[in-house]
Amino acid sequence: MKFLIPIITTIKRLFIIAVVLGILTSLGFAQRNVKGRVIDGKTGKGIPLASISWSGHSGGTSADTLGNFNIVLRNEYDQIAFRAVGYEIKLIDLNAVQDSVLNVLLWQRQ
Repeated sequence: MKFLIPIITTIKRLFIIAVVLGILTSLGFAQRNVKGRVIDGKTGKGIPLASISWSGHSGGTSADTLGNFNIVLRNEYDQIAFRAVGYEIKLIDLNAVQDSVLNVLLWQRQ
């Protein structure tokens, strides 16, 4: 049985190393949650079902019927795009935004 003690100790060490590496890896893919509302610039009312997506990437989310949204952003994205039928597209530079709450005004196309 004494020969099992070094094996068990080695397994414990490998497990601890794996856990630490997992934590460090997840920190490299940091995320942040951004919520807010997409608003009509003229009326001040929420724009239902506006599209919120990562500029240049697939994926994203939609606003609810009141214009509210919630999206998880990863550090690899530079911009998010806000779109709605009949409105101009609005791009927001994520490097300039530190807030976790965004109220975005969209203006109707002329």
